[in-house]
Amino acid sequence: MEGTHLSNRSSHAETLRTVSDPLHRARRVIRDGGHAAAMFEIDTLLQVAQTEVARRLERNDR
Repeated sequence: MEGTHLSNRSSHAETLRTVSDPLHRARRVIRDGGHAAAMFEIDTLLQVAQTEVARRLERNDR
């Protein structure tokens, strides 16, 4: 993501809201299918992405 500029906090929040519902549905399908290991991997990647967004938003606020 290097070089990606997060320019607008509200547009990023809206993007997160937009993907939240489909993501929760996908997690339920994965969980109900008995694929706990895959769900763990997805959750790990999501945490990395959330951390990166928070870090970049904090940097932009300075």
